[in-house]
Formats: sequence, C-alpha cells, structure tokens
Amino acid sequence: MKPKTGSTGILLPFLKRKVRSSKQKALLKQRDESEKEQNFHSTSAPNNDKLLGRALVIGYLILLIILSLSQIVSSFAQAPQKGLQVGDTIPENAWQLPLQLAGQPANKTSLSLNDYRDKLIILDFWATWCGACIEAFPKMQHLQDRFGSSLKVLLVNARSTGDTELKIKAFLQRHEQQTGEQLHLPLVMQDTLLSALFPHRYVPHYAWIYQDKVVAITSAAEVDAANIEQVLSGRSVRIHTKQDNTGFNPKDPATFRQSIAESDVLLRSSITRYIEGIGSSSGKSKDSVSGALRYYFFNQPLITLYHIAYPQELNLPDNRILIEALEPERFRENSSNYSNRYCYELLVPAVQAVNFHARMQSDLRAAFNITVEREERQLEVWVVANDNTLEKYRSKGGPQRVEAAKNLLHKFIQNKPAGILAELLSRTSPVPVIDETSFKGTIDLPLPTKFYDYDLPAISAWLKPYGIRVFKTVRKVPVAILKN
Repeated sequence: MKPKTGSTGILLPFLKRKVRSSKQKALLKQRDESEKEQNFHSTSAPNNDKLLGRALVIGYLILLIILSLSQIVSSFAQAPQKGLQVGDTIPENAWQLPLQLAGQPANKTSLSLNDYRDKLIILDFWATWCGACIEAFPKMQHLQDRFGSSLKVLLVNARSTGDTELKIKAFLQRHEQQTGEQLHLPLVMQDTLLSALFPHRYVPHYAWIYQDKVVAITSAAEVDAANIEQVLSGRSVRIHTKQDNTGFNPKDPATFRQSIAESDVLLRSSITRYIEGIGSSSGKSKDSVSGALRYYFFNQPLITLYHIAYPQELNLPDNRILIEALEPERFRENSSNYSNRYCYELLVPAVQAVNFHARMQSDLRAAFNITVEREERQLEVWVVANDNTLEKYRSKGGPQRVEAAKNLLHKFIQNKPAGILAELLSRTSPVPVIDETSFKGTIDLPLPTKFYDYDLPAISAWLKPYGIRVFKTVRKVPVAILKN
C-alpha cells in the first residue's frame, strides 16, 4: 500500500510561508503596541504622509494665488496704452491691488483704492525733482483738511520718475525741516499700476475718481475747492482735461511738424495758440547737417515771450512794466487761462543767429501789434532808507546768503548790502521800490516768516527797530511800456 503523499508534501512550502507570515504579524503587532506605548508618553508628531499632504495643499494654494495675480497683471498689460479716459469705469481688479506706501501713514505699509471707494479720490502724480509738484503740496493738504471724509488725496510717485524709497524718504525729511510743512497724505511709491492706468509725460498730473468712474484728468490749476465741490455735488463738471502726448519730444522738431521734412526748411517762424498735450518747454537745438538753429518756446505766457524777445527793455521788476495795450488781460500770467499761452518756433541759418531777438520782435509785432518802449515817469513808489540804528546789525562775516524763499520758515539776510531789502520787497510790491540806504558795508538781518504777505505799514513796522524806514512817496523812475 502506497503511503499517502497527498497534498501535504505539495503544500508544505506554502504552509511554511504562512507560518513565517504569522510570526511576522505577531512581531509587527508587538512592535506597534510598543510604539503606541512610547508615543503615548512622548510628544506626538505627524508622520511623513501627513506632512507631505499638508505641503501639497499649501503649494496648491500658493499656485492659485500666483495664477490670480498673474491674471490681474495680465489684464493691465492687455489694457490699451492710452490708459483710462474721462468717463471710463475703473476696472474692478484695480480697486483691490496693494499699493506700497512710503511710511505715510506711519502704521501702514500698503493700501488699496478700495479703502476709499466711497470718496472722491484724487491721485497726485509727482516726483522729487518736480518743483511745481512740491509747491502744490500745501494746497493739496489744505483741500484734504477742508473736505475731510469726502475726499482722499493720494500722492503717487511712479517708478518711472527714477525716485527710490531712500530718495523719497530723505526728501520728505528735508522738506519738513526746511519748510515746517508736515504732510499727512498717504504717499504711494514705486508705483507701476496707477501710472499704467493713467499714463502721462509731465508732472504734476492729477486723476480724479468718483463713484467708480474717472471724472477728470487735470493739471494743478484745476485742482481747487470750487471744482471739488462741483464733483461732490453731482453736478455736471466742465474741467479742462490734461492730455499728454507721450510720444512728443521737444528736442525733435519732427514731432512738432511731422508733415514737414526739416532738411528742406531754410527759414521758418511760427506763432500758434496753446497746443494741448505737449507741455510747457523751451530751448535751442542745432541741425547736425545744415547747422541751422532752431529756437522753440511751447505753451508760454505771452508776457514771457515778450521778456525773451526784449531782454534789455524788459529787464525791470514787474511793477515797472506798464501794460497800456488793448486787451491788457492777455499779458496776465494765469496758469488756468490757456487762451493767454502761445507757442513760438524759429528756425534760421546759423549765420543769422545774432539776429534772433530782432526776428522774434518782428514776429511778435506782426502777430499782436504790440511794441515795447522805455521811458521815465512820475510814479508812486516805496522808498527804503536807513538811520544809524542799522549799525548794530553790521555783518559778523561768513558766507553771503539770502534765505528768503516764500515757503521757508526761517528767512534771513547774511553778509549782504542793505540794498538787498529793496530788491526783495520789489518781488511782490504793487509799486516800484527804490533803494536809498546809505549804509556802507553788509548786514545780518532776520526776516519775518510772512515777509511777502506784509503790506507797507506792516513791513515798515517790522523793519523800524532795525533802523530801516520804508515810506511812500512819488519819484521819477524808468519804466517799460507795452502798447499798440
């Protein structure tokens, strides 16, 4: 009888494996229980799978944020280069964009337009090298204070100005020290987004936003209380729109007269009315081939053109220049009156450069029928004189300085002749000022902060303790007369 071989011999390896597996399970169970006991007594830490899962979730969220921002930037990149125009609606994504601040307000590093969506927002584009921008700061602060929660003025310094964060902060500190003016307006720096929405070539540049729309784009002259009140009241607003021609180059005559080949021009002069979009500039250039000289004066007040054409005749203080022509208002310098601004261009062969003033005078006479003459007239004047008290203020030496800019807190004269007082007073006096000081030598003298705001009695009272008298009389003085 054959022994039973059956399945035992065949299944033995499998049974052995199964036995080993059971042993392994027992060992694994023992190890797991040991680990659980150890973990119970130690600080629990996530295993590698959990860490990997969390990392994937965080990475996914970061990717979503990057994609969202790229869509916003892309929408600006795809916007027309001309930017937003008056009447356009502000894109929704523009309201939410973070704008970097230059330490103002002190407790914030960024803001968004959405923070002020319920107000009239005026974006004041400026640069540290722009004198007109800086001169307008007190006015902008005053308007902000006056209109309070209805208005928000944002000072915007674009990256394209070349101003760095360090340069801006140094400027603000220096400005406060010199003028005593503290700016409490939010100051956006290194801007690229707002300047893309409102592209411009010249600063200051102002964009007005109200009720989600662009209501005005202006220069400084239009930013005043009356226009702000009109916008806030909801009435229809008629404000001059500033339209910069971003492709214009004042040194390139081709952008001024693109239809004319400059090489074919032998001589040319022109006087035009105000031209929108080209700014106010002046200068001289020379053609590298023909040697022809080109003089250009764009969007200048009429009185400025006459000063250029008649440098000797009009080399007098403004209070000695008399306008006796028809329509004298044409000679008033009013930055918001564009009808009193003109462009003059002259191109002449180099050999005629010596006749520049005579040619310009001829052109102005032909266009406006105005001549300039010098004569002497009996006029009411202010006279500046001194007595012996001034000896107390004889200069102690040092550099010769006159710190008398209108916005300076501390004005003074150091180591300068006493006659400088008549020169300073003549800057704002409505009548001629004559120097009759007899003091020999130089003086050191403080000046009042509001020096240029004083009338004759006030300035006379201020200077009297220093031995200086200012009084009114009549004298014959040289004047220039503009007449038909």
